[in-house]
Amino acid sequence: ADVARVHFELGERLGLPDVLGRIIALPREDRWQTMARAALREELYDVHGQLTEQVLQAGERGQSAEAQIDQWAAGHDDLVARAAATLTEICADERAELARMSVALRVVRGLLAAQ
Repeated sequence: ADVARVHFELGERLGLPDVLGRIIALPREDRWQTMARAALREELYDVHGQLTEQVLQAGERGQSAEAQIDQWAAGHDDLVARAAATLTEICADERAELARMSVALRVVRGLLAAQ
């Protein structure tokens, strides 16, 4: 239950549900588009899971999900805030575009490298 709380709170803080929604909305008119969409979705799930693991390792057992995420982000507040702002900007446009979603995943993956 604690892992799930951290996972979902982290996703909300970063705006990952919006990114996932845009990925799901990508066109699937041919096999290649379908495969690209599936690859992006799986990569987002993978990176979200890795970030959740980092948060759990950085936090202390028994802390709230919010406190664990705050502790994880400490020292990298600017990076986390910039990533969240960039994801919000990317998702502000209702159009689902492969290029935007590729950039969004790069932004999220960049959070892994910073920790």
